[in-house]
Amino acid sequence: MKDPAVVALRDQLAAEIAEAINNLGEARIDTGIRLGRDASAATTLASGGLSSRFSLDALINYCAPVGLEVKIVLTGLNEGKPEERADRGRTIPSEPDHSASGLLRKQLIKAVAHQINTAGLGRNELAARTGIPATTLSALRAENIQRFRVDKLIEFAIKLGLNIKLDVEHA
Repeated sequence: MKDPAVVALRDQLAAEIAEAINNLGEARIDTGIRLGRDASAATTLASGGLSSRFSLDALINYCAPVGLEVKIVLTGLNEGKPEERADRGRTIPSEPDHSASGLLRKQLIKAVAHQINTAGLGRNELAARTGIPATTLSALRAENIQRFRVDKLIEFAIKLGLNIKLDVEHA
């Protein structure tokens, strides 16, 4: 079951995309081509319904082609510098993902890693308090970005005390 906050963000983004598609005033086949999808996917997106059919990553990547820009607003970051820890792990290098969702994932994983590193708790204690498995906390701490989609990173961010808002603007 998806976190209700993630579902609300996905529904918000789907509604913004639907409005933008309808404002384009073009045939659904043309919108499908614009999005790199078929006409039925464009029709589904334009209806604003069935947002659960699309991941948050996909919806974010559909924004630019329809003239929208998505920014994520994070509040509630822990203050202070991360504690130096023996079990801190290392950052895992990855291929850069310059897609809109890739850029948001990078921002989210840095914020999540910051929350973990400034929590002042051991990995197992933090896992017990948040419900996030200890192995997942290690991957997040190491900023293993390829392992997580935007949806999951938002769920983890919320469990770690962050408040998240999507700011969608016309580009």
